[in-house]
Amino acid sequence: MPIIPSALERLIFFGLNAGPGPLLDIFGGVAFRTVLAGVKLGVFDALHPRPLTAADLAARIDANERGVTVLLETLIALGYVAKKGDRYSNTAMTRKWLVSSSRSSIVHGYVYWGTILQELWVNLEESIRTGQPHTNLYEWLATRPDTARAFQQWMEAITRLNAGEILGKFKLQSGARRVIDIGGGHAMYSIALCQRYPQLTSVVIDAPEALTIAEETVAAVKLSHRITLRASNFLEDDLGEGYDVALLFNIVHGLHTAQNRLLVQRVADALRVGGQIAIVEQLADKAPGPTTRAIGHLLGLSYFHLLGGQVYTFDEVAEWLRAAGFVQLQRKNLLKSSSGNLILASKGDGTKGEAAS
Repeated sequence: MPIIPSALERLIFFGLNAGPGPLLDIFGGVAFRTVLAGVKLGVFDALHPRPLTAADLAARIDANERGVTVLLETLIALGYVAKKGDRYSNTAMTRKWLVSSSRSSIVHGYVYWGTILQELWVNLEESIRTGQPHTNLYEWLATRPDTARAFQQWMEAITRLNAGEILGKFKLQSGARRVIDIGGGHAMYSIALCQRYPQLTSVVIDAPEALTIAEETVAAVKLSHRITLRASNFLEDDLGEGYDVALLFNIVHGLHTAQNRLLVQRVADALRVGGQIAIVEQLADKAPGPTTRAIGHLLGLSYFHLLGGQVYTFDEVAEWLRAAGFVQLQRKNLLKSSSGNLILASKGDGTKGEAAS
């Protein structure tokens, strides 16, 4: 787990400023890489469901016993592994979040971020100097199928955590039949909606590499006849028309302001009068605590560096919606998502034609 100082350590590091508090960030990075090693070596999966000795674990994952022992003792200090006698086991936190067979597993997030930090974050200073991303994440992912798959699996994991809360706060209008899922990639939100509302069909629009996992996932839940996957550029290609609901979930942070204005207007043109738009995003102007505030800003920096985007305020998003003719704006906080918000609106009857970028 994150290195959490004791009360005395907090006093020394932060209250009295008698010790270097930034050490926690230095060794937080080392801790991440340590856990990633456990993931890549298969340590946590091997320790599930039964405890093992260091020798047994080393044999199972084909690693050096001394190296495995040093790693395990470090993972104990970080809260990921426990020890009883000579046997090691996963902690409850690890069993829930880092065993790949767990429905709550976020293990693919470690794989994705490990690759991104190593290969793309080395150019952060250049992005800040120039104001432009050194490498566009999505273009890079198109050339890296393994990392692209890890990214989509990471997004799937986040969706499994958040979908129930989002759908609980998002009530469809009676008579809603057709959904357009902009940048829906893994298709998990469309799946969740179609499972909850048997009358729905959905069109998921995203880049080809983003839809590779979606085809498998949709087929696995036997919804291929109701969910259509369309490889398309949602900023340029025809979206269709007459939709009842539009989903923009975790999309606007990857676009600059002019692109978001254009996209929201294009969505308005694709909806029928009275149709709903639902936006899920981190927002910059409200966070329930310092941890979520910090995560929100770190994500904002990530979006800027990798996509040229940022975390926007609610007022900025609301202005795009109103300019496109949306009315009845609502904002709902999402407790399970860092700085997460659900923004709802309906298309009014005076929407203008498509706006220029």
